[in-house]
Amino acid sequence: MGEARSSKADLIGENYLTCCVCFERYQNPKILPCHHSFCELCLTQWVEEHGGHSCPLCRKTFQDIALQELPPSIVISGVIEILEGTNPEKNGPITCNGCQGSRDLTQRCMDCAVYLCKRCVTAHGRNHNIVTIQRERLNVAHCSTHKGKVLDLFCETCVEAVCSLCVPEKHNTHAFSKVETAAANFLYWLDPQIRDLSAKIKEAHNTIDQLTTRGRHVKKKKEEAELQIKEQTEHSIQNALSVIRKQEERLLKNLEREFTEVETKIKKDTERLRSSVDLLKASHEYIDKVKQYSSAVEVMKSRSQVKTTMETMLSLDTKLKNTQIPKFVPTELESEIKVLFQNLKSRRS
Repeated sequence: MGEARSSKADLIGENYLTCCVCFERYQNPKILPCHHSFCELCLTQWVEEHGGHSCPLCRKTFQDIALQELPPSIVISGVIEILEGTNPEKNGPITCNGCQGSRDLTQRCMDCAVYLCKRCVTAHGRNHNIVTIQRERLNVAHCSTHKGKVLDLFCETCVEAVCSLCVPEKHNTHAFSKVETAAANFLYWLDPQIRDLSAKIKEAHNTIDQLTTRGRHVKKKKEEAELQIKEQTEHSIQNALSVIRKQEERLLKNLEREFTEVETKIKKDTERLRSSVDLLKASHEYIDKVKQYSSAVEVMKSRSQVKTTMETMLSLDTKLKNTQIPKFVPTELESEIKVLFQNLKSRRS
């Protein structure tokens, strides 16, 4: 039973009694006009850092109110005192707000709802409402309006702890309950809320696990898709290269055939002309001899033969003829490659 009660106290302290500025348990909590509560020191540091009186949560301003004049959060302080009183081994003894010592705590500031030792009373503030308390009543909250009065009632209408003298002054027609009863009811109300909160935390952790698993699955699928793209790309490249190589081989064969034909023709023409040159030289020598060494009668006798030889030699074709050299157009291969890629693209689509 004691362990369950301590566990509940821990949950309440962690979720409802922690300052959202320092993320520690409230120290001298103050209530802002917007009903948000913070440690007095946290508010002081916030104002100094941001240069204005504003709520750290909702940013509403309270320029006309000094930090010292802000009312203490009696309810939060009371719940903290109750919880610390129920679990002294964990939270330790109540200490002085000034020196953090645990001895000679005989004073309490009703304005700040904190305990003080004799040495820290003077330094705390002359204008604060300081009351003397008994050692055995250190866990009891006192009214800041009526000195020495214990906050033993809880106004359900105003949602604040009050003393018996506050009732006729400001809460005469309001609904009341004992502060212990109100705290017990609040803790009872918190039980299912804490269970729901625990379930929500568990649900969030489960969702995180599922998202982590999903993230790993997505990463795996991404890696598989990347591998498929690379394999398909490499396959397409190899296919394209194979086709291009075949086109290259075909074009080279055609080129070889066409140039071979031209080279063969040039070779034949060269051989024919060399034979013609031999004939022309021989005829030229024969005619020169006839001209130089033959008599007039011999010249006339050989007249017909010389004339025929001359006509035959002069009719030989010795001029250079035009040769059609094959041409390779680079765009021809490029066009075929484009057609190849268009075919590959149409197959994929």
